[in-house]
This record gives sequence, C-alpha cells and structure tokens, in this order.
Amino acid sequence: MISCVAEGEPLPEISWRRASDGQSFADGDKSQDGRVDVRGRHGKSMLTISGVKLTDLGRFDCEALSRIGGHQKSMFLDIEYMPKFQTNQTIFYSWEGNPVNISCDVKSNPPATMLWRRERLTISAEGTATTRIHTTDGKSLLEVGIGSNRAPTGNNLTSEIKIILSSPLHLFPRSLPTYLVK
Repeated sequence: MISCVAEGEPLPEISWRRASDGQSFADGDKSQDGRVDVRGRHGKSMLTISGVKLTDLGRFDCEALSRIGGHQKSMFLDIEYMPKFQTNQTIFYSWEGNPVNISCDVKSNPPATMLWRRERLTISAEGTATTRIHTTDGKSLLEVGIGSNRAPTGNNLTSEIKIILSSPLHLFPRSLPTYLVK
C-alpha cells in the first residue's frame, strides 16, 4: 500500500500514474487484472497492489490537482525476492585432463552471495592451483582443472567427467549450487 496526502484550498483531487506503462488511476479505479486499487478522500489517497509481482517494480507518481494548479510526487516500489536461477543447465561435460567452465546466472534482490561447493566443502573465492572463480552482477563462473596439460586417455565413453549442478534454493534460500564429479 502506497499513500499520498495533499493539502490545498480548494482540496485537490489525487490521481496515480504507473511510470512503467503510463496507466493512470483515480479514486475508485482498478487495474484490468484487478490487482491495483485506488481509494481516497479528503486529500488522502491509497494505492493498493494485491499479490505483488516483479513486474510491479518501479516508479509511481502521485499527482494532486485543483483548479488553481497541481503538484506531483514520485515514489519507487522496490521488490525483494529470493535468488532465481536464470538458466536450467545442470550438467556440464569434460574429459579427464581437460578443464571445464561451470557457469551460474542468478537474479535476486538484494543481490545474492554466490558460493561454489564440492561435496559440501566451500571452494575458496580466491581459487586454488586448479580452480578459479569469477563473480560479477549475479553471474559466477567456476573454472575447474585450469593449468592441466594432460591429454585425455581412452575413448569418449571411458574418460568422461560428468558434473551435475543441484539447486536446492526452493527449499533452503541460503543453500547454494553444488557440483559433483563422478
């Protein structure tokens, strides 16, 4: 619920405008989907959004207008949400002796802390002699096996390494991606 209060003589009429699509709402108006409702009287107006969605994020302008003039005030609706993976890729392939890059793309508000784990042990953000982590703006890249110059042995079936990412965020928001080498 967002409120807007205005004074004046004569008492101003208050209306709202959603900046993302320019839709205006006055007292008694509802959005097409019925989620946005405006109620007000005597210089006070309340804009209520039911079942807030990420698409509701953004600026809302309140305008108080009378026959003498008007004034506008802008408010920003910020929506917090838990991390959501932007890609569904959970299996990465490589061959023994070759490096592999595993990427993870996450959106959240506030920004998520991204960690990589192997068999429940957190991989240091500083990396090791054979791993490196690059993280920026909700994207993280784990390089595994860097500096390895060993040639693959056997055929593609016998020397394959399968890496599976699991994403238990729907159960535990603080849990992070895991990779397993089989």
